[in-house]
Amino acid sequence: MLIPITEENIITSKFSIAKNSKEEENFIKDVSYIIKNIVIFDLSDSNKLEDATDSLVLSLENAWRMNSKQVNITRHSKSWWNEECSLALSNYRSTRSLDNWKLSSRARSNCLNNPSLISKFKKLLTRNGVLGNS
Repeated sequence: MLIPITEENIITSKFSIAKNSKEEENFIKDVSYIIKNIVIFDLSDSNKLEDATDSLVLSLENAWRMNSKQVNITRHSKSWWNEECSLALSNYRSTRSLDNWKLSSRARSNCLNNPSLISKFKKLLTRNGVLGNS
């Protein structure tokens, strides 16, 4: 029996804007500006309408490109991992001091409100050598 194997494209990166970041704030400002300045006074035929929509799409794509960054998707990627987590892990790795492994009060609050997140975070810390195996 033959099983056909087809080539498959696996996405390994994506463009993303971190929640509550300066980039997100700038993106929202850019999109608001673009929407406020849409030229709609002369949409008298389908060509002008198409030109206007093409211009809108291009402007939105440019705003996204200017404010987003490309991130790699790995099997260890976590939707809840944020810049604070990356900074804390980087600080810990450079100094190996647990004093540098402190969650902000906001991150602690998020963990306290999500028991499964606490479990995932502890496993991640253990795997990265921050916590001992217990």
